[in-house]
Amino acid sequence: MDMIEEKHRPIKNYLFKGVLGGGIIMWHEANLMHHLAVYWQQTHGFPVLTVYDEFVVPEDEQPLVKEQMFTTSTACEVCDHYSLMDQIKNL
Repeated sequence: MDMIEEKHRPIKNYLFKGVLGGGIIMWHEANLMHHLAVYWQQTHGFPVLTVYDEFVVPEDEQPLVKEQMFTTSTACEVCDHYSLMDQIKNL
């Protein structure tokens, strides 16, 4: 467990939190995935399907999606407002 925490130091406070912690993380990820899908459909007008933690988009839109997946320009205020991620550390 120490080796895992050392390797994943930036997220170590989110590890080993049991079923509740895992459920919170999955819920947060699902909300973010759906937010991004809706964002790209409304902003850029191309269809987006989600399959667990993946996006299915037209091939010519893949560079845009890859770039924007990791930027703050697609932040979700609603997701952040209702997020329980900060509570995982206290489990």
